[in-house]
Amino acid sequence: MDRVLNDRYELRQHAARGGMADVYHGWDRRLSREVAIKILRPELSADDEYVDRFRDEARTAARLTHPNIVSVYDTGSDEGDAYMVMEWVDGPTLAQVIRADAPLPVERACRIGADIAAGLQYAHENGVTNRDVKPSNVLLSPTGHAKVTDFGIAKVPEQSTVETLPGVVLGTPAYLAPEQLTGRPADNRSDVYGLGTVLYEMVTGRKPFLGDTPAEVAGNALHGRPARPSAINPNVPESFERILSKALARDPEGRYQSAAELRADLLELAGGGIPAAVDDPTVAMLAGADSTRAMTTIEPLPVAPPPPRRRRTVEAWLIGAVLALAILAVIVALLASNHNGGPSTTTLPPTSATSTTLPPTTTFHRTTVTHRETLPATEPQTTPQTQTTPTSVTPTTIPSITSPTS
Repeated sequence: MDRVLNDRYELRQHAARGGMADVYHGWDRRLSREVAIKILRPELSADDEYVDRFRDEARTAARLTHPNIVSVYDTGSDEGDAYMVMEWVDGPTLAQVIRADAPLPVERACRIGADIAAGLQYAHENGVTNRDVKPSNVLLSPTGHAKVTDFGIAKVPEQSTVETLPGVVLGTPAYLAPEQLTGRPADNRSDVYGLGTVLYEMVTGRKPFLGDTPAEVAGNALHGRPARPSAINPNVPESFERILSKALARDPEGRYQSAAELRADLLELAGGGIPAAVDDPTVAMLAGADSTRAMTTIEPLPVAPPPPRRRRTVEAWLIGAVLALAILAVIVALLASNHNGGPSTTTLPPTSATSTTLPPTTTFHRTTVTHRETLPATEPQTTPQTQTTPTSVTPTTIPSITSPTS
């Protein structure tokens, strides 16, 4: 490449491409040193708001001078392209190392994690929150030390931004804390959670929460729990799992309250000691859990109850249908008994009264039957004899209903 920014920074080779910028291996002609040059993508460089925010964050990161943070040297614009000049780290990203070598030994993961925590702690003490801690934002130097980069740049929208959840959520869902996924403000403990996800991925080779879409990943992070690392990598000790359990607590109050606390536990474990998380009563681990069980986290978010089983729905439908038919039968019976406005009558022969039995019905129904007896003309006429004959009833489970009698 033959482009030179402001007659000072040579663009030698394209090194990486992100959602918001391209990174080049460059050369500072004035100071004769290698540099990394990040150039805001053209579609964002055309927006003054994005350019202003890019420069503000570059100036903020330039205040951070620490062995575990990639230094920012300069910022400017050339031919309308906003750029940032940073320290050149001649080594891979942690994401590349994970893809090539995962799962990493627990001791190595602890050492790398401790370096990241040291950089985060220094940034937090200077009022800067990374907001997007992830393996691709960590560079490994030739000496093996980790350096954190892109402080504050996650404020600028990236392709990984989740827009399907309430509020504006910036960053990569697989590494964001629950409060970020729900649109709440991020603080130092959000970076602790992000480092927890990076530690998890180093020793297992996979992210704590998976999904086919960013929204699905975010949903799993909000309502699910990651599998215990030892179920994926048997070489992960329970003491390291306890560190992860505390770092990945959903409630910020249940996490390490600072990156320094997390770093101390990682160094203790790497040195063969017992981390404080092992004796922390608020960190509970299920010793018999497998990959289908969850790591215990503090204050889990409520999970919606499962939908009712289909069988109960069918049973309810059948019961409703039976009740409807029963009510219909009662109505028909009532209409039949009240036909012509009064009870039915039967004229009996002069010799004796005959009992008449009505057919059984499927409901409790009592009908009054009146028998009228007619005597010969030669005998004195008397008041007609009325006889009530009960109707046989077939018991059912439907409540008793009696029709009115006259």
